[in-house]
Amino acid sequence: MSLKPTPGPWAQGQKDAFRRHFSVYAYSTRMGRPSRIIDCAPGFSHDFTDEEKEANARLCATAPELLQALQMLLKSYEQLINDAHEEIEHMNAVNIIKKATAL
Repeated sequence: MSLKPTPGPWAQGQKDAFRRHFSVYAYSTRMGRPSRIIDCAPGFSHDFTDEEKEANARLCATAPELLQALQMLLKSYEQLINDAHEEIEHMNAVNIIKKATAL
């Protein structure tokens, strides 16, 4: 089964003053507006600093772009594979992409 994530681009939202969390949004064609897809440290979490919550939201928001960049890099890299060591690194990248996309 191949799982498809919410299409990008995703965007980091501003800190919610009441709940003290950062969210990640994606445009929902069904709703016709941005919709929250991820909460980074929702609620009154004191386990993480605001800086960590913001950094986590920023990283999550770039996930679609990171996956796309890795997939493009992997295609280019596949053309350059010459030895067994490179093959192991290649398979590691393939496995990470499969993990991210649940292939």
